[in-house]
Amino acid sequence: MKALSIVAMNKVKMKIGISTALYQNICGDEIAFEKLARIGYSSLDYNLSGGYKRPGGMFSEHSAVWEAYFKKAADSAKRNGLEVCHTHGVYPPDFIKAGFIGSAEIEQFRKEIIATAVLGGKYIVIHPWISSVEASETGREKERTVNFEMYGKLIPILEEYGVCLAIENLFRRRDVTGGCPADCIAATDMIEYISMMQSGCFAACLDTGHMNMMGLSPAVAAVKLGGLLKILHVHDNFGTEDYHLAPGIGTVDWKAFICALRQIGYDGVFSLEVNGACGRISQNLVFNYAGFAFKSAKAVINL
Repeated sequence: MKALSIVAMNKVKMKIGISTALYQNICGDEIAFEKLARIGYSSLDYNLSGGYKRPGGMFSEHSAVWEAYFKKAADSAKRNGLEVCHTHGVYPPDFIKAGFIGSAEIEQFRKEIIATAVLGGKYIVIHPWISSVEASETGREKERTVNFEMYGKLIPILEEYGVCLAIENLFRRRDVTGGCPADCIAATDMIEYISMMQSGCFAACLDTGHMNMMGLSPAVAAVKLGGLLKILHVHDNFGTEDYHLAPGIGTVDWKAFICALRQIGYDGVFSLEVNGACGRISQNLVFNYAGFAFKSAKAVINL
């Protein structure tokens, strides 16, 4: 990573954002937004994948109901000086069984894309579908086939509502601690996915923790992705489990990563996804941890 040090003197200015998962479940959007803004966050990764927003929940009601809900959330964010950078859609493996993409699955994503537009978000992160079997060439080919079909069916919807879909790098969880590669884990996989879609509606979401778990460098990935990189999911771990820790606690090389972001001219949000760590502590402390994570992010950005 020596080449990256050339730009080390140029301090990068990025908004610091955070996933709303867990926080909004504890106290609702309004209070959660107030508390996160008070900490210093200026951007949100709005969670669409939890609670009553999941398939069979709020999205099963009339569109007027959930559109009004998200309009209210957007207004609340704006009042607190927050922007919705992107949303996080429901996880495909949770409701796409055996890789079958039908009308119900596409309809769920359609509603989430509309919700993203209502919230004022430009991007939605929708995970690639991953199978439950161990990695193999056959398994990865199946994943790629399913994902190209799923993402391809979403292109007209994305174009209609002016939303881009950010494809995230993922691992496949083992039955024991750790994970193994899924079809879309490395930067080269993400580039191939985006290229194969042949649409301007796709971008890359780089998850630093997922890279680190697979022994891959987030810094190298960022340089390879270049201008395709629009969304970050920032968290740390020790390379063995997806802990979603605040940056600086684990083994991610943050200095190299920040240098890489400077090199490619990344001007998006430094969006934290530390709700996994917060889920392991008392609810009375989750906003304290969010505050600690914000300070950690500021320190990391200025390395």
